Amino acid sequence: RTPVYIRERGFFQELLLSCPERTYLRYIEIDEFMQIQDLEVDEVGYVLYPPNLHFNFDLYRNRFSNKRYKEIKKVIQSFASPNNKFSFNNLEDYDHVVDMSIQRYGSDSYLHDYRFRDGIRDLIHFLHGKGWLRMVSLEIGGKKAAVDIGTLYRGTYTVFLGGTHHDFLGVAKVMNMNHIEFAFRKGL
Repeated sequence: RTPVYIRERGFFQELLLSCPERTYLRYIEIDEFMQIQDLEVDEVGYVLYPPNLHFNFDLYRNRFSNKRYKEIKKVIQSFASPNNKFSFNNLEDYDHVVDMSIQRYGSDSYLHDYRFRDGIRDLIHFLHGKGWLRMVSLEIGGKKAAVDIGTLYRGTYTVFLGGTHHDFLGVAKVMNMNHIEFAFRKGL
């Protein structure tokens, strides 16, 4: 994250209001006093070091208020069904990530550019060939609801790309919790 230091509070709002419409500012950390009414936070960076929590999932869970954790669990449980299934390292699922990204973001999607798209495809094949790929897909009712792509290398698990189907609001929480539980379970 990149901290933003503003001499006077009003300057931050002035800075944001001077940006063109649909400007994306990524990985900026701002204080609460800088919150602006119509500012939409789209992404939150997720960095988790399970060793700092002694690989104890309960210590991770305790970082949330009871209310917030119950909300997360409720969303996750809403997707629980014996008909829903996880699958791993199905290379053809990358096409679903591409489709979901382009459907959601159109020409603003990184994957809209064939050079980036093909570069990621090459990376996936490289990682798969080395045994370092961890691609996780979730199918709900026969439809790909989410696909995340990551790597497990030298004891570090990194998820670097993913996509969710617009019909499954909240499914990203299911995927995130799957990754977190995996990291704790494997001691990563």
